[in-house]
Amino acid sequence: MSLSDAELEEHCKYILERRSIKNKIVILCEGGITQSGERLSPQVYSRMELLPDANFYRKCLPINWTQKTPCFFNCGDRHDTIATYLKLLEIHDRFPELSYLSPDRLFALVDVDLNIAKIEDYHFPDTEVIFHDLYRDLCVKLDRIPEHRIWVTGFKHKEGYFLNPDLQHVFDEYSNAVTYQSNKFRLENIYRDMATELDRDGDIKSHFPKVAKRIDHCQDLDRTNPAQLSASWQQQLADNNCKNLLFGLLSIVNSKLYWERVKPDENYSRSANIFRDALSLQIAREFYAKQDGETCSQYHLPCFFKYLYDYF
Repeated sequence: MSLSDAELEEHCKYILERRSIKNKIVILCEGGITQSGERLSPQVYSRMELLPDANFYRKCLPINWTQKTPCFFNCGDRHDTIATYLKLLEIHDRFPELSYLSPDRLFALVDVDLNIAKIEDYHFPDTEVIFHDLYRDLCVKLDRIPEHRIWVTGFKHKEGYFLNPDLQHVFDEYSNAVTYQSNKFRLENIYRDMATELDRDGDIKSHFPKVAKRIDHCQDLDRTNPAQLSASWQQQLADNNCKNLLFGLLSIVNSKLYWERVKPDENYSRSANIFRDALSLQIAREFYAKQDGETCSQYHLPCFFKYLYDYF
């Protein structure tokens, strides 16, 4: 969705006027605000944290964080999420008496993508600058987290966090059988397809210099052009399935495409979308919420939430 100016103002007012955010951390994220046919209303915001995206991030919070947990709000696409961050501060400054927001506790988390999103009236000019300031070799620079209120994912899309190479055991132990392309789910099959299909990705072709810079720490890859990159990545994965290479893939490929190929078996009675939403929450609870974000900077989300837990 894309919010009109009037809808953005209305969206922000609903957030600012919610008593539940008083003295709380507020985290804005991408994701649908309403379900089909709904209008913005107080009822929509009262159940916001049960919607996909907001619910996933909420479930990623450290398991020992039980008091005064952050409030998460879906804000539409990346453009709308950034616009919501800026508009909330603007409205709060104009009408502080009508707002429950603590401006110093407002954050946004958006996909880095390959298309740059420019940010006006912010101390970092765009999402790619934020990415390179916040990450080194796809690990979070822990000392840089305090400099940012708008965070970007280390993987191209949030769905990359559902395909982390450390997650195979979560899929294996899930209560319903998980399949990929109608076969038993194995992460290595997804990575193989990502590498093979990389040179067909129009986004990668259009932004190849940016792609090459983002993965310049993967020194054994041929970054001459998309075709050479695809061929060398396939060879590297055949020889050495190391995490560095896999994280590199997730930082540039369209993980949404591959996540949508993940489905339940024929015994599951509900839709594949419902299945994937439930599976993503299991990933959040059983993996990300249990990580130590202070000592393991390769796990981006736990690093951010550990910082918030410690300092706010």
